[in-house]
Amino acid sequence: MKKIGVAQWGTKHGHAKGWLDLLHKSKNLDFKGLFEPDTERKRYLISTKEKIWEEINWIHDFDTNFFRQKC
Repeated sequence: MKKIGVAQWGTKHGHAKGWLDLLHKSKNLDFKGLFEPDTERKRYLISTKEKIWEEINWIHDFDTNFFRQKC
């Protein structure tokens, strides 16, 4: 079965980190990455050196063809 491509938008809601961890570790999904529109928030998360923020693929520009690709 073909995996469904998914991405997460944002990190500020209460369950964002837990949901991100599930998406990132899932063997049933093609996790594309995380887009955080707040650049200060993104810098802060990366600076914490937490494993999840270092392992994930950060999507830097939402207006790229990245989201227009076939999943």
